[in-house]
Amino acid sequence: MARCAALWTHQRCACVRDFEADLFLFLSFGLVVQKLPSGIPVLFIPGNAGAAGQVRSIASSATRQYFQRPGVVADEFETGWKRGVKPLDFFALDFNEDLSAFHGPTLESQLRYASNAISYILSLYPAKTQIIVMGHSMGGVVADSLLPSPNISAIITMSTPHTLPPARFDARIDKIYARNQQLLATDTTPIVSLCGGATDMMIPSEACILPPTDDDVKPFRRTVFTSALEGAWTGVGHREMVWCHQVRWRVARAALELGAMLETAGRSKILDNWLRDGHTLPPTTQPVPGSLELADGDAYEVLPQASDLMLKDPHGDARTYLLPYPRHVEKVVLYVSSGSVNGIAPYHRSPLRVSPYTCHRRVAGSSSVICSPLKPTMLKLVPNPLPGKPFPVPQRGADESEGVVLFEADIAADKRHNEDQWIGFQIDGADGHGWVVAGFAQSKVVYNIWPGAAALWRHRVELPREVQLRTQIDFPNLVSNVLAVYKLTAKFKPQDKNPSCSDTLLPPVVMHTSHSAETHYFPLVPIAEPAQRILLHTHATAPYVPQTPGGTVGTNITGLPPSGDGHLVIRRHWSAGQ
Repeated sequence: MARCAALWTHQRCACVRDFEADLFLFLSFGLVVQKLPSGIPVLFIPGNAGAAGQVRSIASSATRQYFQRPGVVADEFETGWKRGVKPLDFFALDFNEDLSAFHGPTLESQLRYASNAISYILSLYPAKTQIIVMGHSMGGVVADSLLPSPNISAIITMSTPHTLPPARFDARIDKIYARNQQLLATDTTPIVSLCGGATDMMIPSEACILPPTDDDVKPFRRTVFTSALEGAWTGVGHREMVWCHQVRWRVARAALELGAMLETAGRSKILDNWLRDGHTLPPTTQPVPGSLELADGDAYEVLPQASDLMLKDPHGDARTYLLPYPRHVEKVVLYVSSGSVNGIAPYHRSPLRVSPYTCHRRVAGSSSVICSPLKPTMLKLVPNPLPGKPFPVPQRGADESEGVVLFEADIAADKRHNEDQWIGFQIDGADGHGWVVAGFAQSKVVYNIWPGAAALWRHRVELPREVQLRTQIDFPNLVSNVLAVYKLTAKFKPQDKNPSCSDTLLPPVVMHTSHSAETHYFPLVPIAEPAQRILLHTHATAPYVPQTPGGTVGTNITGLPPSGDGHLVIRRHWSAGQ
């Protein structure tokens, strides 16, 4: 038998509160299990020099979420479709910490053993049971190589170099990668790749990005950087990926709900729901709200022209607020704290619900107003940093219940009936918790900086003086390459000079999208405080990595509220080629 012929399995041992107290039983192919498992099987594959015990943190989180106390299932898994959710049975492969990243035959032997292990594990379960596969680092490469397989329901990889091998010492590794590229493009098994970004010092960020898929097949593929992962919003190191709470909590939750889904489309929605970065619109999990008819003026309130909607701790019966269409404005922006918008909300949400609409008067001169649902162009959770505190908070990070819902939509008013058109916001379920802020913003501001200006000199950009709920700034001429890094200094005027910043609900934040799968959030500081170093990098082009068609060009940043009356200073900070 091969050296790697050993299995570890995590049995459900009540609701263990200590990671070190998790119970592990050693199994091998010749050992008979006395008590057959009855949950959903999950196989963890470690990576280069990895260990089977790395699965403990994810397994512990799954146990804590499923059981509210020893032997008692959590309430949320006792109602609705979640009653079909079963606990997870974790198995982990033990490869004796082999260096699979440097030796093709080792990687091939791990693949053969993983395939046999899956067959053995599923022999313990009823027929047609499928297994969820998780892979860390090179373990994700092994997981990809298991495809195609009707026995695998979904694959979640963590810090896995899908695109490029870490070391190209062996032609057989190149062959494995070449085969995997084809499988990733065509196989229909849902796959999510979690990446640590620049914080991962062992593999390049570009290598972690899943390759483009076949347009005819369109399998579910999602690359999620932890800096953009909702509820995490920070980079994660290579080894830390398996035990970082903000990551393991979501991985465990996704795996729990995956077991209750039999359809591939349903599994894709679950992965998109719990491992979201906000770059794509969320799947439709709730009924789309229908048209709203407001029969008389008592059912709604029309706000003055050029004003924003701001509700702190709203309460009372359902009510609709109408914002008149402004001129020369292309976007509507909505922020909701503690509540939900179209089903998107923090994990521990309040009953507060906000539904955006486009509204117009049914008949000229009448008080009756009819509204249609407003389709978003962006719907995601964004962080809400503590004023004056570092972000993410050292040794703590974010909490799974944190976050503010950001809703954006493009608008275009009918000039002939501009006075009778509004953007409506229906507030329902308000119980005195949370807040709602809504208004309008320009689409974007473009600065055509000569590329050499940022390389040789500092370039100062004055922000628009009018206060907006969102300001997008594009630098289309700046070189967008993994070898180029820019330093950004962004400041706003202190509160005593800008009344809009007093009693801030959402502190000013810069949102930098460095790739279609990666976003970084940086809190801003007042002008009087010391400058904060903000480094902007991109993954649009990189050595040995094929450029994605239609990829990011230039550099863009977005300022979340409040904005205006400030400035940016951008310059070349460092280049790997120098």
